[in-house]
Amino acid sequence: MMNRMKSKFIRTFILFFKASPFRVSAVIVLTLALGVFPSLRIFISMKLIDLIADLLQSSAEIAFGKIFKLLAAWAVISLASELAVKLQGTLNALINEKFSASIMTGLSEKLAGLTDLSFFEKRENLVKVDMVREQLQVRPQNYVFNIILNFQRIVNLISMFAVLFSIDYLLPILMIFSTLPVFLISQKAGRVQWAETEKLQDKRLKMATYIKHGLEGEKAKDNFLFGFTKNFKNTYLSIRDEYLKSFIKIAHKGLAFQLITSFVSALIMITLFFLMIFIVVKKRIAVGAVAGYVQAFMYTQYEIQDLAMYGRWYFTIMGYFQNYFDIMDWTEKHRGVEDVEQSERIILKEKIESIELKNIRFAYRGKEFDNDGNDISDYAIKDLSLFIDGKKTYAVVGKNGSGKTTLIKLLTGFYTPQEGSIIINGKYNLSDLDMDSYRERLSAVFQDFAVYSGYTVDENIFVKPEHSEEEEKEKIEKVKYLGKDFEKKLENNYSLVLGMQYDGKEFSGGQRQRLAALRSFIKKSDIIFFDEPTSAIDPIAENEFIESILMQGKGKISLIVTHRMGSVKSCSDIIVIDSGRVIEKGNFESLLAQNGLFAELYNSQRKNFVEEEFDLRN
Repeated sequence: MMNRMKSKFIRTFILFFKASPFRVSAVIVLTLALGVFPSLRIFISMKLIDLIADLLQSSAEIAFGKIFKLLAAWAVISLASELAVKLQGTLNALINEKFSASIMTGLSEKLAGLTDLSFFEKRENLVKVDMVREQLQVRPQNYVFNIILNFQRIVNLISMFAVLFSIDYLLPILMIFSTLPVFLISQKAGRVQWAETEKLQDKRLKMATYIKHGLEGEKAKDNFLFGFTKNFKNTYLSIRDEYLKSFIKIAHKGLAFQLITSFVSALIMITLFFLMIFIVVKKRIAVGAVAGYVQAFMYTQYEIQDLAMYGRWYFTIMGYFQNYFDIMDWTEKHRGVEDVEQSERIILKEKIESIELKNIRFAYRGKEFDNDGNDISDYAIKDLSLFIDGKKTYAVVGKNGSGKTTLIKLLTGFYTPQEGSIIINGKYNLSDLDMDSYRERLSAVFQDFAVYSGYTVDENIFVKPEHSEEEEKEKIEKVKYLGKDFEKKLENNYSLVLGMQYDGKEFSGGQRQRLAALRSFIKKSDIIFFDEPTSAIDPIAENEFIESILMQGKGKISLIVTHRMGSVKSCSDIIVIDSGRVIEKGNFESLLAQNGLFAELYNSQRKNFVEEEFDLRN
């Protein structure tokens, strides 16, 4: 535990220092000076009081020169202290912004470097990301303030101990050891409070989620019609009450710790103060020295108490950075599959001509065994073998939950199978390839495609603010394949913002799906995947859209996942999957002739094809 805390402290300080090395170094120098200034002022005050006391007790001539020098020194130190405080405050603000930015940059780079979906499957990871993001403007600022303030306190204490040491060497030693009870109580309180507050983060996330869903404009229709807003409100209030009840309990426990700490601290302070007075009287110390020692004692005692009390905040602040480092240290574990080091991965430089799946078995939760060692894994894909080449357009069909979308996720490298291999161009195992170089050659429209409200059409297509003239020409050409209605909607205005809440235009589900398709058409790729590409498009426009997809897929490996049997007639090969296995494969006519699952699915939908077309035309 202690080694982990030590490691976390060192890592956090390194992260803090690297954020702005020059400014942090400057603050350290200023903090050293500010830590010494109080003891220098006390020393000057002692000399000044002794000088004035001597003058009052004797008839000697007033030594204005000595008094002036001491006052001048005191004034210079006070002025330097004020300037240092102002400069330190400005530097702290700049360091805080740089520190927060470096944390967010590190988080962004980490998430951008993930190669599969395993990180996003774990709720605890999402909670940690949310906590780091939510507290980004608070915890780094707390850290900057506390580490600099406590460093200054330590320097103050060292300089004050030098003053107190001149009375009696035992006094500063006793002061240090006497604060151990306060320190230990504070550490215990901090550890308990942080651990219990951490448990509440899940409730806070749920409350924020319910409020977010209730306020989202895109969900307003469902919220009003089905009463979700009231449900969200009631659920929010219920969780809020639980959260507040737990939080109040934690606060009461924290208050109890603080009262105990304050009581113990007061007893220690009174005892030590009487001890110091006893030493001063016994040694018959001069009046100026007495004033200085009392001031130094009070200063030292308060600083030690504050340092001891910092333990309560230490765990809260360090808890934030522990979450950050947990995210940064995350390694992608492919459910029992041995991973290949990034440096050993092969950069794919050639066109993808074929993909072969050999005896693939995949379970989302990984392999599971009972007490007798029997495999009880819930396989989404079972013993699947398949060869796909670049000369054909493939359709993948099957019942809901048969493994169609899982197959796409395996082919895109979002998941790694526990058994079997995916071979690219007959020679590269997909698990050995550099994922970035592989995915550069892929394009797709996913079932849960992403289109971003608040961004322009161009930003949704190119995912960047600027693009080349060649890309612009290709965009103008490709948009023609997505229907005249869609082209009219855009009005050749690609700076149009999506979403009425952003003073833009609202796009229907079908129009958003076409926009996602346009993005996939424009990306230069060897393979293009379509997972339910017509889910938001009406049956009459469906055939036209499928023809556009087939046209854009020429010269590429095209794979279309769909549950609409009538839209796959033009595909070269149709792959039928059931319970994670390929059970049929062939063209449209041959599969109908087999009178198997494909024929069953097609015939069950055949009546609907006619009825839907009739209804939509009338």
